[in-house]
Amino acid sequence: MQRTTPYLNRLNAKQRSVLERILQDAQTLVLDAQLSMPYGVPGFIWQGKKLFAVAAHAQHIGIYPFSPTVVRTVATQIPHIGTSKGTLRFSYDAAPSKHDIQVIITARMHEIQANK
Repeated sequence: MQRTTPYLNRLNAKQRSVLERILQDAQTLVLDAQLSMPYGVPGFIWQGKKLFAVAAHAQHIGIYPFSPTVVRTVATQIPHIGTSKGTLRFSYDAAPSKHDIQVIITARMHEIQANK
């Protein structure tokens, strides 16, 4: 996770802890994903495509699956999130669980495979 260290070092302790856990959960769920820094925030690439990125904001965590379709799909499966066109928003007090991360990643991986 050395690539993400400069970004993570700018965060407060709570933000950093949540983002580190999300990144670790993702790495254990998709062993062949490569850590990257799309748009200057931590994320992963899988099979040459952007899988997702995550960013800390003042009031929420933003997860970016690079797909409005995935955002809509996931929003129906994880009721405690907020959304916008390309973003899944989690409050720090209701940070995504490993299961939530798995739902997001699985939806994005299916989309990547379908578009080959």
